[in-house]
Amino acid sequence: MKTVTESLVEFLEANDLNYTALPGQSAFHLCIHTENADYGCVAVVLEREQEVVVYSVCPVRVPQEKRAIVAEFITRLNYGMRLGSFDMDFDDGEIRCRSALGVRGNGLTEPLLAHLFRANIRTMDRLLPNLLAVIYGRRIPQKEIEWIKTETDQHEENTPSRFSRN
Repeated sequence: MKTVTESLVEFLEANDLNYTALPGQSAFHLCIHTENADYGCVAVVLEREQEVVVYSVCPVRVPQEKRAIVAEFITRLNYGMRLGSFDMDFDDGEIRCRSALGVRGNGLTEPLLAHLFRANIRTMDRLLPNLLAVIYGRRIPQKEIEWIKTETDQHEENTPSRFSRN
């Protein structure tokens, strides 16, 4: 059976994804281009645990004076998320969307990796406008979450919901 790293590299190459191995780490950096933005993306391999963690990095850093309100927004956002979550570094304002996949004993397949990357990047890209609305002061966190839930419910057939139903 292939290692997790071998499977990931095979996936990246088969999908013509340009990547750079990060020196001294079991991690790979990619640049992802979407409808809303260009994202730095990092795939970290935890070989012993047989896990892959994918991070897409928000192209905007949160100014220090906005970090508390953005922290509230991503906390409220994470509470209803099914796949992945958002993290913010309070020291530098970096926000990442994090998704992980454990494959112990099952092997890592192309469809699993495709789903992992797609779910992560779609989540960041779909929620980036909402995040920016909070960063730039157009909406307060609780109202923005209500708006996301309403929009998700209205487009449920076409957009996988990231929120659980009450």
